[in-house]
Formats: sequence, C-alpha cells, structure tokens
Amino acid sequence: MILNTCRVGGFQFGIGYIQFREKYLKLKGFNLYNHELFQYSIEKRWPRFERLDIDKTWKWYLNKVNPNGVDEISSTNLSRAFNAFSYLYEAGDITKLFWTMVGLEAIYVKGKEGISEQIKNKGQLFLGEIEEFKNQLSKMYGFRSSFVHGDKNFPSYFHVADGLDSYEKFSKELHETLLVAESMLIATLQKMAKEEISELKFRYIIE
Repeated sequence: MILNTCRVGGFQFGIGYIQFREKYLKLKGFNLYNHELFQYSIEKRWPRFERLDIDKTWKWYLNKVNPNGVDEISSTNLSRAFNAFSYLYEAGDITKLFWTMVGLEAIYVKGKEGISEQIKNKGQLFLGEIEEFKNQLSKMYGFRSSFVHGDKNFPSYFHVADGLDSYEKFSKELHETLLVAESMLIATLQKMAKEEISELKFRYIIE
C-alpha cells in the first residue's frame, strides 16, 4: 500500500505464495487498478499524482496513520481512510466503490448534511481545482447515492449475459465512477503523506 501510494502506476502485484513448512499458501489477491489510475489522471488532468519518498512515507504511516501499531484497528479519520484504501485490492468494482467512498467521507466530510458538496468543494481546495471534466465529482457521488438508496438499476449477482447493451452501459459507468473515486482517495492520502499531516481542517470565511 505504501509503494502504491508513493508510486501510482509504478508497482503492480499479481498472485503471491508463501512457503509454510512443506507447502505453499496462496496470498490474498491484489486487484488495484494501479496503471489504469495513473493513465486516468493523465487523461483527465485531475488529480495529479506525485512521486513520494518511500522511507518518509513509511514513517508517516507509522507515526500518523497508525500510531497505536499497525495491527490495531482504525482510530482516526485518517486511519479509517487508509484502511478503506486496503479494500481496493479486492476484486469487484461495486465493493471497491463502497470502500472508496468510505475513505473519502472519513477525510472530507463533517456531519451528515451536504456530503456531496463537501467532497467536491473540499477535495478541490486540497487537491487543486478541476480544469476539465468539471462534473466528474458530482457524477461520482450521484452514482453512489442512487445506488445506495435503491434508485440505480443493476444486474443480478448471477447475471451472465454480459453482452447486453444495458449491462455494458452499467459496467462502464460503474468503472468510470470508480476511477474518479479511487484517484481522488489515493491522491488525497498521497498529499497528506507528503505534507506529513494526519487530518484536514477547513474553515469557511465570509468577507
């Protein structure tokens, strides 16, 4: 996770095994869309990924993300977001989208009102303003909301007719939404690591 935070698009992991006594045990899969996220950020010009120092990022993880120990469960907004990031290595875009939004809301959202606007406005304040494709954050949260609240049509778990136009349209929309959300979450964690901070605080000023 630290390597993927420091070098988005630089490391890709496949199936791994570990020798235990006289047999090999299969490790968990790594299904993060690493290279695809990097290409997406170049195409959309937002967010922009950087190259981070691996040693410094590891120390940030130990001191800021999990100060109580790497084996402890999350205890702060940042550690909840980072633990949510870990689930992006699972297979399944729907599952990934759920955990990505958990991570984004842990960092950017206060209270239960205006969640979409908080993510959109605070995200651009921290990561920079979106110059092109300005509606991508609104579409991202709109997809999430309609899905969670039962307004989104989706295929059955046992669906097999993946050649249907309706299925292809849903899959494309889901995947594009996921790329927006994953890119934003990783870029946020990356910048927080670079600045060695553990929390984002925003203030509204009226002039």
